[in-house]
Amino acid sequence: MKKFIILGVLLAVMSLSVTCSEEPLFAADLYKAIGVNDNLVFSPYSIQSCLALAYMGAGGETASELSKSLRFGSMTKDEVANSFRKVLEGNGIGNLMKIANKIFLNKGYEVSDNFAKLSRKSFDSGAENMDFAKSTESEKKINDWVEKETNGKIKNLLSPGTIDGDTSALLVNAIYFKGEWESPFPHMNTRKMEFYSTPGKPAQADFMYDEDYFTYGAVEDLDATAVEMKYKNGDFSMVIVLPNDKDGLSRLASKVQNNYNLMKVSEKLSSNKIDIYIPKFEMEYELDLNQPLSKMGIKTMFTNQADFHELFKGSAPPVKISKAFHKAVIKVDEAGSEAAAATYLKAYPMSLSLDQKQFKADHPFLWYIKDKNNIYFMGQFTKF
Repeated sequence: MKKFIILGVLLAVMSLSVTCSEEPLFAADLYKAIGVNDNLVFSPYSIQSCLALAYMGAGGETASELSKSLRFGSMTKDEVANSFRKVLEGNGIGNLMKIANKIFLNKGYEVSDNFAKLSRKSFDSGAENMDFAKSTESEKKINDWVEKETNGKIKNLLSPGTIDGDTSALLVNAIYFKGEWESPFPHMNTRKMEFYSTPGKPAQADFMYDEDYFTYGAVEDLDATAVEMKYKNGDFSMVIVLPNDKDGLSRLASKVQNNYNLMKVSEKLSSNKIDIYIPKFEMEYELDLNQPLSKMGIKTMFTNQADFHELFKGSAPPVKISKAFHKAVIKVDEAGSEAAAATYLKAYPMSLSLDQKQFKADHPFLWYIKDKNNIYFMGQFTKF
């Protein structure tokens, strides 16, 4: 059976998203579909970008499911493509972040002229042919490309045996971000404190501390408190939403996953001088996307009814997505944050002071990285 693969890679404290009013809801939808209670990091943008690239070559029910689940609303393919192009051209990210898309093709396959035009113009995506029968060599080349595009943070995205001679194509998205806090945490202030993974079982961990002005406030509809920490040289920031109860993350997550627009949290915050305690943390997460995407309504592309007839040129056999995979890492310390991610899709031809306010993140919390319009990375921290 021929295969078609979509991959996405993350590495960063943030990532980039389509300028679409419903994009934050896509992030919440995905968070709900993943449905884990453990440490989590993922990039809604990396996954959305990779799927959007596949959407450019989709038709029929496959295209309809992708458009609806990706929260593209009434936008046409050209409008979706233009939205991604505007993000890449006009986000002002400077040297903070880089985004790369690429389609790797088995020998004998060639993308259609229209797909090539859209992917090149709007996703800055090139195409490269390989002999997938030489699977070890091909996987190494793709892994090397991902590692390079994420400054060495995402290694071995493809495990041995991911592709073979029957694989027709892989769509890959990679993102890298490294940001410094606008107000760095002094290293001398870092101290050992207790982090309560569960209310009665604290663990010793390194906490960053500062006393300064931060955007801070209560988020009553989430029964939580939030703080927003800005990064230098751009509009990016990290928001931490801390449940008021030490065991409140699951309840907070349920509210967010019920069509809650996290972008509105910032509207509830204001500048306050606070004592702030944030744990230093670092994590990596790998995610098989087939089941979460199916839960979100993206089902047909995994079946023999998949329609990607606009993807390839000529008489290439019809293909379906056999695998969608995502990997992300994040590191948060006194200086700032570094993150990366990648996503891929794999396709098979179907034939085949006493009164001073305090923010102490000493129990499980939700976090995300955003700019003024979009959420790029998000996740939750639950334990050391």
